[in-house]
Amino acid sequence: MSTMETTKKRQANFLITIETLHLLKDHVPARKQSEFVEQTLVKELKKKAFLKAIRTSKGAWKNHKEDTEQFIRSLRASKRI
Repeated sequence: MSTMETTKKRQANFLITIETLHLLKDHVPARKQSEFVEQTLVKELKKKAFLKAIRTSKGAWKNHKEDTEQFIRSLRASKRI
């Protein structure tokens, strides 16, 4: 997605409960409500994408043959001469 596409705005219509609308109006100033909804939506969508990536990659290293203990020891070993 280009920078121009990420800054361009379009109106979207969503149905939410009256209770949710009242909470939004009570806690977020009128001129900040769209920004708040967008930021919250982006946060949740990124979280969903991350969780999907975790589920998709589950078991990707299960056939890996490296000895874990040996690998950790090599990382901890001093590299000084």
